[in-house]
Amino acid sequence: NLREANLEGTNLREANLEGTNLREANLEGTNLREANLEGTNLREANLEETFLEKTFLEKANLREANLEEVFLTGANFFETDLERASLKEAFLLDASFEGAQNITQKQISKAKLCRTKLPLDISLDPNRDCKELGINPETGAWE
Repeated sequence: NLREANLEGTNLREANLEGTNLREANLEGTNLREANLEGTNLREANLEETFLEKTFLEKANLREANLEEVFLTGANFFETDLERASLKEAFLLDASFEGAQNITQKQISKAKLCRTKLPLDISLDPNRDCKELGINPETGAWE
């Protein structure tokens, strides 16, 4: 149980935090690359400017979480609850929101999108920001 823990700036790369209670925790600027957060409770957690590259987020609770300016590359949100989570200026490259729960077009519209798999009820261009980010939408390579 790490509820309300202050883990700001911590290196948790490849950490296994499956099923951990991180509700209201401060993870700002934390490195969570390739970490296992499956089934983790991150409700109301601050994940601003965290690195979630290839992070396992399936079935996590991200309700009301602050995901502003996060790097969500290769992340999978299958069965993840994103109700009222803030994705403002989040960098979504090769992220998958297929099967995500309680995600709205308004939330995703505030993020940077490139090669992002979106739910069927969201009509945004999944490659909308590739050119601005300097990424080839077909290959994913930086230009």
